[in-house]
Amino acid sequence: MRKVAPKNGRAFTLIELIITIVLLGIAIPLIGMAIYEGLQRNIDVGTSLQSTQFVEQLCEEIRSRRFDENTIPPWSAALGGDGGETRGTWDDIDDYDGLNEPVPGFSAYAQSVNVQYAPANNPNGASLVTTDYKRIRATVTPPRGVPITITFLMVGKQ
Repeated sequence: MRKVAPKNGRAFTLIELIITIVLLGIAIPLIGMAIYEGLQRNIDVGTSLQSTQFVEQLCEEIRSRRFDENTIPPWSAALGGDGGETRGTWDDIDDYDGLNEPVPGFSAYAQSVNVQYAPANNPNGASLVTTDYKRIRATVTPPRGVPITITFLMVGKQ
């Protein structure tokens, strides 16, 4: 029996073919996992950016309201919405205290607000009495990922 040699004199052996298949079997899932991780990170970055925009919009909405229901001190002791008011008619900062609802038009994102009086000598602390400082903590929580929080201080005019 005569052997037929390829024109270039070289061919793949069965062992070379098996090694190639094994290497591809290892490499393809690793490449797939890397692509998947990259896509997930892309989605997470997009979600974080969207959350940041939502919380900034919420903070701007709050900042556009006056400091208190009373236009001069003494400030009102009760924080939260005044009876009968809805979000569309909130007129001062502390009306937002206790807000906990979906972002309008984006129900997968939740938003919440906490308003507290802060002592003049410790803006990070909480005051049990009214002061000229209100600390506002606005948070937007995406459907997956880390909540984005902005905390800021508002000062009442005297």
